[in-house]
Amino acid sequence: AEEKVPADFLIPLLDKVKECGREVIVWREGIIVEEDSTSINQLWAKHEPQEGHRFIDSRSNYINHLDPFAGVARLFFQQPCYQPKGDSLALGGILCAWPDNRVDDERDILRQNPIYPSIVFYSDAIWNGRENINEEYWAKLPDVGSDEFKSFEKFETKVIAHRDRFFQDKEFPYVTQTGIKWKLIGAFDHKGDVNRQFPVEAQMQDSYSLDDTLFQWSGPYAGGTIHLKHFFGFPSVTDKNEGTYYAYTEIYSPEDRQQNFWIGFHGWSRAGGRRGGPFPEQGQWHTTNPKIWVNGKEIQPPIWKQPSLAANTPEIPFVDEDYFYREPTKVNLKKGWNKVLLKIPHGGTSWKWMFTCVPVDWDGTNVREVKDLKFDPKLENNL
Repeated sequence: AEEKVPADFLIPLLDKVKECGREVIVWREGIIVEEDSTSINQLWAKHEPQEGHRFIDSRSNYINHLDPFAGVARLFFQQPCYQPKGDSLALGGILCAWPDNRVDDERDILRQNPIYPSIVFYSDAIWNGRENINEEYWAKLPDVGSDEFKSFEKFETKVIAHRDRFFQDKEFPYVTQTGIKWKLIGAFDHKGDVNRQFPVEAQMQDSYSLDDTLFQWSGPYAGGTIHLKHFFGFPSVTDKNEGTYYAYTEIYSPEDRQQNFWIGFHGWSRAGGRRGGPFPEQGQWHTTNPKIWVNGKEIQPPIWKQPSLAANTPEIPFVDEDYFYREPTKVNLKKGWNKVLLKIPHGGTSWKWMFTCVPVDWDGTNVREVKDLKFDPKLENNL
C-alpha cells in the first residue's frame, strides 16, 4: 500500500528542525505539505520547484546512470537550475550517486560510477553558469568544428590536467575523446532479428540500397561513446525504436602491437538491478548480439564472471559488467591504418542503444590516452 503521512505529523517536525537553526530540504517530487512555505526543494527527473520556494537542481544529475564519456560530457552542457545564473531561489545543484545495488566494497561505488570526472565536468557549469539549456548536446557532442565543439574541446584539456594532477591512483575513468571520429550508417530494419546480417558486413561501400531505401554513411561523429538513441529521450542520432546501425573508423598505429581497448555496447545503470534487460550470455557482448571487427577479424567479448543474470538482481554486486571497471579488451593492431567496424543492433529487452570503443593506456589503476595512436580526422581513407 502507498505510504501516507498526515500533514499534522510533518509540520511539527519541520518546525522543530527550524527551531534548531537548520534549513529543511524536501525531495521534489515527494510529500507536499500545503502549510509549508519555507522548505528548500531538491528537484529530480523533470519536476519543477514549488512557487516561491528555494531549490537545488538534481534533475538528470544521476551519476549511477551516466557513462564516463557521453554521460559526463552532458554535465558540461547542462544549464543548472534551467536559468543562466543563480539567484535568491535558485541555489545551485547536487550530483547524485545512488547505486541501489549491493556492493562488495564501499570503494566499488567510486570504481563503478564516474563520480570524479562528473565533478570536474559539472564544476564549470555550476560555477560559471550557462546561457542556454543546450539539451541538443545532452546525448551527443556538438558537430565537429562548431564553436560549441571547440568550447568542449578546450575544457577537455583542463579535465585531463586535473586528472593527472589531482587524481593519480584514483578512480577517474576518462580519456580525451574529441579526437575520436566515427561514421555511421543505419538504421537497417532487422525485422525483430538482431542477428540479421546486412551488406555492410560483406563489403564496405559508400552507400547501400536495400528494400527501396538508400542508406549512406553520415558523420563524422565525435566521441568515445555514441548514443544512437538516448535512454532518457535526449536528442541523439535516430528517433527509431529498433534496428541495426554500423559504425566505422580508422586508427593509425606506428607499429604492430597488442593494444588495450575499452569496448562496450550497453551502459549498465548501477541502480535498481541490471536495468535494461538481463545480462548477456557467455559469448555475447550484449543481449542484442553486437559485434566488432578490426581489420576484418572479429573481436570476442570478455569471459563474463556473472553471465545470464536476470534484470532484477539488486543483491548481486556488479563486478565486470561495464567496460571501465573490468580489464580492457586486448586488440591486435597492425602498423599503419586499421579498419574498425562495429555492428550495433537494438531491440527486445535492451534499454540503451549505444557503443563505446576507445584505445587506452592502462596500468591496472590509472587510465591515460594512447598518444602515438591517431584517428583519421575526416575518415577520408577508403571505406
